[in-house]
Amino acid sequence: MDLSLASASKQIHGSLRSLDLSRCRRLSPNSLSDILSRCMNLVTLKLNWSRPIVPTIALEKLPSLTRLENLGLAFNLKLDDTLLCSILKHCTHLNELDISWCTGLLKSQNQSSIWLSQLSTRLTRLQIGGTKLTHDHLSLIF
Repeated sequence: MDLSLASASKQIHGSLRSLDLSRCRRLSPNSLSDILSRCMNLVTLKLNWSRPIVPTIALEKLPSLTRLENLGLAFNLKLDDTLLCSILKHCTHLNELDISWCTGLLKSQNQSSIWLSQLSTRLTRLQIGGTKLTHDHLSLIF
């Protein structure tokens, strides 16, 4: 267990606007979940390359971060189409998204079509390297 970060997370309060936990592989899922529930005013959140510690329970908190403008989830194997749809539905200010190497996407045709069609109207920056996007998928975005 990550006692130092668990203790520090209790000191985090709602005024925090930017948080980068990329490559924090030793952060426990409970600590991450606790941190996200305390940081409701986040504008930027980076969870890139944190794959061992970003469980579904923490990802499910992302839609409650309604002020997010910049979200990095690169190499997050737990991110799926349904969850990405929910994030895009609730995080209406989102304009930058990194879903590079998120291989859990594009498994539900209906859900994939929904989130793909939302990307072009909302985002100013999109990172999709290493995904399974095809020409047909890209035609929904561009």
